[in-house]
Amino acid sequence: MRAIIRNCRNRVRAVRAPLHGPDEPLHGPEKRGDSPSLTRRRFAGALGAGAVIAVLGMTRCSPGPSDGSGETNPDPRQTNPDLRQTRKVASVDFRIGGYAEDRSDYLFGQVDGLVLLADGRFIVADRHTRRVTMYSDGGLFISQIGGSGEGPGEFDRASVMAVDPSDRLWVFTYGMRQPQEYVVFSLAERSASFVTSVSVEERKTLTSLRPAFGPDGLVGVTVHDVTVHGERLHGRRLWLAENGAVVREHPLPKHATPDELGHRFAQLRGAREGRYLYSVVPPFAPRDWLAQAPSGQYARCVTARYEIDLYNADGERLRQIVRDQLGPQVSTAERRREQFMVDSVKASLPELEYPTVPIADRKPAVKYIWYDDDGRLWVQLWEEHGESVARAHVYDGGGDFLFDAEWPLDVSLTNGAIRGDAAVGVALGRFEVPEIVRMTFYAR
Repeated sequence: MRAIIRNCRNRVRAVRAPLHGPDEPLHGPEKRGDSPSLTRRRFAGALGAGAVIAVLGMTRCSPGPSDGSGETNPDPRQTNPDLRQTRKVASVDFRIGGYAEDRSDYLFGQVDGLVLLADGRFIVADRHTRRVTMYSDGGLFISQIGGSGEGPGEFDRASVMAVDPSDRLWVFTYGMRQPQEYVVFSLAERSASFVTSVSVEERKTLTSLRPAFGPDGLVGVTVHDVTVHGERLHGRRLWLAENGAVVREHPLPKHATPDELGHRFAQLRGAREGRYLYSVVPPFAPRDWLAQAPSGQYARCVTARYEIDLYNADGERLRQIVRDQLGPQVSTAERRREQFMVDSVKASLPELEYPTVPIADRKPAVKYIWYDDDGRLWVQLWEEHGESVARAHVYDGGGDFLFDAEWPLDVSLTNGAIRGDAAVGVALGRFEVPEIVRMTFYAR
C-alpha cells in the first residue's frame, strides 16, 4: 500500500499547480498511454488510478455520420454490403525497450512523440531521456536527431512531432531555459540535419497538439486556455509563416465547464476562497477532447456522448458524427479499485481540503479521439472490465465510416503514429518502463 500511495503522490505532484498560476502544459500521452495531453491548470490534481490517468468510457456502438441536425443516421454497414466486414485487427510485429533492455539506444523513459515515416522508419521523442531517435522499419537503431542543449538543433525536452509535406521533421521543444518552439530537421536515410527553429511571436503557451500544414505553406499551431467574454475556449488556432509571424487566426470551440463535466476542486487548507484550487477529475468522468488532423482540420468531442463535431481548417463546423449508445457499466471490482486509489491519495495529501469524489455507475460513450498520419479520425471506445482488446471506429477526413479497428489494449495509439495499415504505439511493461510496439492491421 505504501508503494501505491507513494506512486500516487508522485503523479499528483507532477501535475498539480495553482489554478491562478501560469499554465504549463504536460505534453504527450500520460502513463499507461491514456491521455493525449493535459495542462497543469486544467487537470492539476487528477487523482486515483482512474483520475490520474483520466480514464474515460467506452461503448460498443456502431458508427455512422449525422447530417449535423443531431439525428442519428443508420449504421452504414446495414445499407452498404461492402462495409459489413470492414474490421481490421492488429498483429504485433515487434517490441523494443522495456525493463529487461540494457542497450541505451533502446531504453525509453517517457515517450511524448512518435512519427511513422512512409518508408516504415519511425522516430521517437522521449521527454525523460531528452532524446529524439530514429529506427528502421525492423526496429533497429539508426541515429539520434539533434541533441540536448540550447544551441541550434538542440533542445531541453522534446515532445510531439510531425512531418510536413516536404518531409521535414518538426519537433516541439520546451524547457526551463528554452522557449517553446518547433525545431525543424531535414530527413535523410540515416540522419537528420537542422534547418531552422520556429517560435510564435508574442504569444502565450502553445498546446501540445501536433502542428498542421496548410496547402498555402502555412503552419497551424494552437495557444491554449483562451478566455473570450468569460467563456474558456480550447484555444486559438494560429497560422504561421516560417518566421513565426501570425498570418491569420481563429478561436477554437468553447470548452465544457468543470460543472458540465462533473469535475471537482480541492483547495489548499488556509488559502483564501477561490485561490490555490486544484482540479480533481473523478474516475470515469467525461472529458472534452480536441483532435487535429495533419491538414489542420479538427474534431471535438465531449465524451459523455458519442457526438463528434468536425471542423475545417478555418474553424467552420462541417458536420457531426452521432451514435446513440451508452458506455458500459462500471464493474464492482473497478469501483472498489478506484475508491481505494481515491482514498489513498486523499490520505496522502492532508494539506488539501479534499472534495467528495463520486465514481460513476457507467463509463462515458467515448474514450479518446485522434487523427492519424493519413488524416483518418479514430474514435476509441472503452473496454468492458476484463477485456484485453482496444477498439476504435475509424472515419475518413469527411466523417464517413471506414472500418472497425482492434489492437492489444496495453498499446496506446493516441499520438496518431499510424500510416496505412502500419502503426507504432507505446506500451508500459514491467515497472511501467515504456516499450515501443510496431503493429500491422489486417482485414478480418
